[in-house]
Formats: sequence, C-alpha cells, structure tokens
Amino acid sequence: MKVYRRCTKCGKSKPITCFNMRRYQLMISYRSCCRTCDAIRKVAYRLALKQRALLAYGGKCACCLASDIEFLTIDHIKGGGQQHRRMIHCKPGDQFYRWLYEHKYPAGYQVLCFNCNSAKGFYGYCPHNKAQDMIEPTSERPVERTNVRTTN
Repeated sequence: MKVYRRCTKCGKSKPITCFNMRRYQLMISYRSCCRTCDAIRKVAYRLALKQRALLAYGGKCACCLASDIEFLTIDHIKGGGQQHRRMIHCKPGDQFYRWLYEHKYPAGYQVLCFNCNSAKGFYGYCPHNKAQDMIEPTSERPVERTNVRTTN
C-alpha cells in the first residue's frame, strides 16, 4: 500500500517517496513540500544570493560592462581566490555568496564576467584592458608558460 502526502507548495497529492526525509535522533519525518518544489525553492534562493552579492559590488563586469547575471562572477581583486576559499572553508558559488553576505560584502572583490575572470586567472590580464594590465599585472602568476619535454 502506497502512502500519499499533500505538498504544501503545489498542493498535489504525491507518494511519500517524492518527499525528502528528515532524520532526527529517534524518529524520521518528511518535509512538507515535495522534492520538485524544494528544488525550485533552492534555485530561487541561490539566485537571490548571487543577485545580492553582484549588486553589492556594482552589478556589471568591471572590465567589459556585461550585465547578464548568468555570466557574472565575483573576483578577488588581488588574486588568490582559491587559497582564500580554502582558508575560510568555502566552495565557490552560493557558499561564497553566503560568506560575502554574512561578512557584509567586504572590500577587495569586484564583479567580472566569466571570460574576463578566466583570462585574468590564466594570463594575468584581461584582453579588454590588455595594455593597462600588462604594465601592472594583477596576479603573481607568470604570464608565459613553457612546457619542457624531454625525449629519450
């Protein structure tokens, strides 16, 4: 016999297997909304966190002025983002946006689109500001890399 439960968000009656379980010390219960509605809620929450963080730092790419939220990321101005996230035990994405929110959006960060941020990480400069960044590199990472291959 299947057990059904009504979702508090969509109002549909679904099998209990469509609800996430909560495990407590001595009992098991189920969430009040179904997995589908819970997933929609989580996506909306993550998007709101990202929007808040991006707006706190200007809302558009500091380099090329792109404003599509799907392409925008938070950049550590002086580099070292990966080491910083390891130090604060935080993964990139919504965990980092939450950390920024909890620390009242500290200075030292900027909004960059994914292309500008990737170029800055790989090459030490963004192609949009190539002349300026070549004079003052933003990263301590070498601009040119050479692969030495030995043959036997």
